[in-house]
Amino acid sequence: MPHSFSAVAIAMILTVTLATDVAAETWIVDADKSNLGYEILIGGASATGTFQTWTADIRFDPLRPEEATVEVDIDMMSVSISDPRAESGIGGAAWLNIDAIPNAVFSATGFDFSTDTEFSIPGMLILRGVARPVTLSGTLEIDGDFATVSATATFNREIFDIGVGQDAVGKDVRVIIDLVAERGD
Repeated sequence: MPHSFSAVAIAMILTVTLATDVAAETWIVDADKSNLGYEILIGGASATGTFQTWTADIRFDPLRPEEATVEVDIDMMSVSISDPRAESGIGGAAWLNIDAIPNAVFSATGFDFSTDTEFSIPGMLILRGVARPVTLSGTLEIDGDFATVSATATFNREIFDIGVGQDAVGKDVRVIIDLVAERGD
């Protein structure tokens, strides 16, 4: 008899645990309609760039945003920049160091909403092997099974040891995210 009680207790614990995990819905990013980019000043002029290859694992229940999770894996080798003077050096050891560290990761747990559509997501960005807190802020619109996100984050590139001492390049990097996702099954 003690074995059947233990089996029932374990089944109940697993049911509660699985029910909690199921509540966070998976959202699938439409890569063709989404963009992960950035903006930085070079010689006083704005330069923009994108990361062509990245994936996002998003788990979000609109009724429980504090339990949401996101993890974005960025292939740093897919970086581009609009300034031809910076194109050849951006992946080098002094800048993104993509040969040694080819990926960056942003991860967060819990989304903070100030209104029905405006949010901030405090998370951790690992870039060049350096982990620092970065907060995304923006808007989220949900229409049925589709979500549209526009968000930005700004950080000082030198906190990630990027281009230290390179004064011709602005220190602030503005990350720009435009994302379309569909609720998963």
